[in-house]
Amino acid sequence: LCRGYAGETEPSKDVAELDWCGVFALALVRVGRHLEVKAINKVWCVAKDLFEGDSGTSELQPNATVLKATRHASQLVITHYATMSGQRLAHFLRNSVQSRNWMTVREAQEPRKVVEMVLREVRAFDSQLAKLLGDPRKPKTGGDR
Repeated sequence: LCRGYAGETEPSKDVAELDWCGVFALALVRVGRHLEVKAINKVWCVAKDLFEGDSGTSELQPNATVLKATRHASQLVITHYATMSGQRLAHFLRNSVQSRNWMTVREAQEPRKVVEMVLREVRAFDSQLAKLLGDPRKPKTGGDR
């Protein structure tokens, strides 16, 4: 996903040691989508105007490989975001289940705290996705659930 300078194939140690930040990853996805949809085509149009002039030939077209690579990079980042978010939720649930001696626990009368925490995290993920990726849905209110 990350390449170093001068064609290095190993990620930079500085980048590899950074903490994971889901919001930053979603911002990268947003930038990648913007590049794919608008910026690359705009740059190619400007280049076409500069280099072709009035000849009318349309030899300069956006390179499909560049568009495909941009799309693929965005997909990899959002897939990693989903994986990391799912692993975080799984960690909450796993710790909740493993921390009890189930032979001595009484029957539950209400949902455990971990359920509330997981639902709060899912709502936070949904909110982050909506804000950073421009989700057209109306914001949800807490009273409709």
